[in-house]
Amino acid sequence: MPRGARLAFPLVLALAACVGLWAAALAAELSFPKLTGRVVDAAGILTPEQRGTIESKLKAYEDKTSDQVVVATVPNLQGTTIEDYGNRLFREWKIGQAKTNNGVLLIVAPAERKVRIEVGYGVEGALTDALSRVIVASAITPRFKEGDFAGGITAGVDGILSILAGDAEVWQRKPKVRADEVDPTQVALFIGLFLLVLFVAWRMNRGGGGRGG
Repeated sequence: MPRGARLAFPLVLALAACVGLWAAALAAELSFPKLTGRVVDAAGILTPEQRGTIESKLKAYEDKTSDQVVVATVPNLQGTTIEDYGNRLFREWKIGQAKTNNGVLLIVAPAERKVRIEVGYGVEGALTDALSRVIVASAITPRFKEGDFAGGITAGVDGILSILAGDAEVWQRKPKVRADEVDPTQVALFIGLFLLVLFVAWRMNRGGGGRGG
């Protein structure tokens, strides 16, 4: 192995460890709104009437089936991804029945223009990742782009409840949405780290070689 590569390898490990520690520290600092009901509008994008209408719909469905669906809007994602924030919020709130894990979280982060549906193990057979993406892309996002947050959330809730009730056929006929779990911030961080390692290795190789006289 070239001398520069041998010297660069420990640096790669050290930088990777630093990135991991930074990510862990960031995740540990996340704060979450309190679970005050089936609709927690921490971002303040719904009127009391809109919130009440959605809440009543979710309560009626939970009373009928025991499936617990919660809507959360947050002011921001505190620097992390919506996948990480949504998963941690789902576990923090313990959505769903303890024995069946039949909870669903629709999380909206309007500042970052992100939406995600987080699903418990008990209902993921019905509300799959693919169907969740279809709901977000075809029912929620178009209304959000028009500034209709209440309409988008209501349409998303209706889609979730219809699929949980066994009426998934209409959603399965919609165009499939490509899964894209890669966050641009993570990609930029990885590229920056890779370029830094290449630069350090190049400088070490230049410094280690002799010059002809």
